[in-house]
Amino acid sequence: MASGTSRIPSIDGLRAIAVLAVLLFHVDHKLLPGGYLGVDLFFVISGFVVTKSLAENKLRYREFLLRRFYRLFPAGATTILVTLLAFEFAGHGLLSKQHVHSAIASFTATSNFYFMRHSGYFDTALQGNPFLHFWSLSVEEQFYLVWPWLIILISAWRFFAKAAFLIVLAIMSAAIFWWAPVEAFYLMPARAFQFGAGALAYFVLGQYRLLLPSIGIYAMLGSSIILFFTHDGTQSWSTAILLPTVIFASLVLLAANQPLDRLLLLFPIQYLGLASYSIYLAHWPIIVYSNIVYDAGIQTKVLAFLLSIVAGVALHYAIERPLNFRISQKTARKKSRFFVIFGGPVIAATTACVMAVIFAQIHASAMPSSLTASRQDSDLDEAEKIYAQTETIRAAAIKKSWACNTFEPGRLNGNKKYKLLDDLNLGECLKGKNLLLADSTAEVAVYLLATTGKADSLAQLDSAGCSFLLSTTAPDCTKMNALRLTLITNTSCAYSTIYLAFSWAKYKPDDLRALFALVAKSPCSFVILSQLPSFTVNPEQALRANNSNNVDFTFESERECPKGNGSH
Repeated sequence: MASGTSRIPSIDGLRAIAVLAVLLFHVDHKLLPGGYLGVDLFFVISGFVVTKSLAENKLRYREFLLRRFYRLFPAGATTILVTLLAFEFAGHGLLSKQHVHSAIASFTATSNFYFMRHSGYFDTALQGNPFLHFWSLSVEEQFYLVWPWLIILISAWRFFAKAAFLIVLAIMSAAIFWWAPVEAFYLMPARAFQFGAGALAYFVLGQYRLLLPSIGIYAMLGSSIILFFTHDGTQSWSTAILLPTVIFASLVLLAANQPLDRLLLLFPIQYLGLASYSIYLAHWPIIVYSNIVYDAGIQTKVLAFLLSIVAGVALHYAIERPLNFRISQKTARKKSRFFVIFGGPVIAATTACVMAVIFAQIHASAMPSSLTASRQDSDLDEAEKIYAQTETIRAAAIKKSWACNTFEPGRLNGNKKYKLLDDLNLGECLKGKNLLLADSTAEVAVYLLATTGKADSLAQLDSAGCSFLLSTTAPDCTKMNALRLTLITNTSCAYSTIYLAFSWAKYKPDDLRALFALVAKSPCSFVILSQLPSFTVNPEQALRANNSNNVDFTFESERECPKGNGSH
């Protein structure tokens, strides 16, 4: 998502299309199911632009990294700080320890490793983290550390030698998706073939003049847009990742060679393209905050979309653009020497200090300010003991639970190692005093129940990506929902308590009302767990409308809770 020294207006137009695709996908994935591919388009663009910058400007490694630093870091650090402050103070204490940890990982360009260790990108467990989108920026920043050396290595080679090298590199890189598809999603080496595709497009452009009718270029652009509308992450590797990369590289090549004046060079498109990096930075924290604090209705989504663009443009003109100077120009280098030497450390130190203050605020907020220092030390020691006891309880409770883990075909990027529903030993995994019905929020829910001492003898029926919808026609979820329905409508309830943990914010109001009406009529006792306190309808009103008195609500909190004190 970075730019080169001499901008190509048509490439800025493609940036606008990429950031709009990602923005629409995150506002509501049903609007543009394949909008996440906008990140793949950004990777291809970066490969093209960075290779162009290195090849044409003959930059030294130090100069290149300084330009990247001042191009990306100030706006990124500002976004991290504002998000932390908003979630802690304007968000009524929404900021958690996990948020701070992921903010530090984002600040140090290692968030792709952080999120890879915790969950998959599409899993609900990460959808409430306002720094999730920094994973792709970390991938790019790691790419900048390695790519200049490869360009130096092949700079004197003939065209066909360069092309052969990049193709071999692409094959080696893409193969990682076969060996470890979940990990490869986040790893820079596994994404190198997308950067390399952009680099190959640059070298082809320098070797050949490809003159095609405008209709041919529009057809390539149309193919890219079709991908945004048709892909949903369940396709095979070749159609989900390889095909889009080939199409995007071809589109970048053709757009750089023959700009589409009537589309890519339009003022609004150019305007969004120039601010695309800042819009990308700002959009996800705004969407996460709005989903948590407000109802996930159409008005909230429209406002989040518009506010993302406004905030991104403001960030672009206030931070990104003023600090994005040209080190390669001798006059600019002389005038900005003091800033080059001292600016980076000052920004880094300021960021670290503010983050430290906020982190201290999280811990301080757990204690009354009137406590003496000795009393605080004593309480901290006691808290450490409770934490250790809680971890022991968690580990023991997890061992006492039986998870079906019913990940069905077409889920988790088509990974086929998971069992089919028909192959499960339901008699084993459904035994227990209590039952958890969940999607990918199951792991978080089990930890919550273990922490609060309520996970003893817990059966689990989990299926990632399968919402509990009574009217669903999705083949992957039909059998699962039939089984869920049987368990909660059984006239003699087999469980003391049934816990429901789903991504409630994604439910349509009518679907929620129908589910709550069914739950209200069940003979079972229910507790509804919510990772994000956001429903499209007021659940308590919906239950009261059905004269329900068998349901309780528990809202999951990421802050540690002492043993025996639930988070309600």
